[in-house]
Amino acid sequence: MRVTSTPLRLGSFGADFITGTSFNDYVFGFFGNDRIELTGGVNRVFAGRGDDTISVLDPQSTNILFTGRGNDVIEITDTFSSNTVVRDFEIGADRIDVSALGITSIEGITVLQQSGSVMILADGHELTLDYVTRGQITAGDFIFAEEPPEPVVVVDFEELENAPTELDPVNHSDPLPEGYLGYTWTDFWLMETDEFADYFPDHSFVPQSGDNVIYGYITGNPGISRDTNFGIDSLYIGSA
Repeated sequence: MRVTSTPLRLGSFGADFITGTSFNDYVFGFFGNDRIELTGGVNRVFAGRGDDTISVLDPQSTNILFTGRGNDVIEITDTFSSNTVVRDFEIGADRIDVSALGITSIEGITVLQQSGSVMILADGHELTLDYVTRGQITAGDFIFAEEPPEPVVVVDFEELENAPTELDPVNHSDPLPEGYLGYTWTDFWLMETDEFADYFPDHSFVPQSGDNVIYGYITGNPGISRDTNFGIDSLYIGSA
């Protein structure tokens, strides 16, 4: 249900999408998991019961928020107004979403104690929480952006073909040492050609010469193997 009345903005007993106006709005969410977007003016929000999300879309607006009962979220984005105060922020239930700002941890947040309230500073934006102390604020009160994935690296098998003799396996196979050729190796093993044939007699291709690099040997099911006769030139490794 989308509510469009003005300046009194009323929700219902269900999940509502309530949008504000450029005027001074009174917003009542009542029940349900509502999304409330404030677009201007001097606004007072009474979110009511339910898990509500409140977003401020006008940096020039002034907003007084009462989150009510439930696990509510206040979104801080590039359009957030620093003239926003939450009168009843509930520690352990309500949260502040800073993911849109690219903040990935509590280290990107500054919390300042004021008289009877705290000010949350996030990437130049301010949010005031009344009746909360600085010592109560933890990382659990925020929603952070996910850490960026590790970059994909390319392993050049031509380098592995010319591996120094000290990497020759002593037993039937030896793990590639961590940091070898500048890479971190997990479950990669070096195996002699004849040992490869002995341990994997049912493999569809048996190398004829040189050493082999295999993956997943511990599981007994190598997913990747390398010999001068193979047509694999490089291996792309990315984070899971």
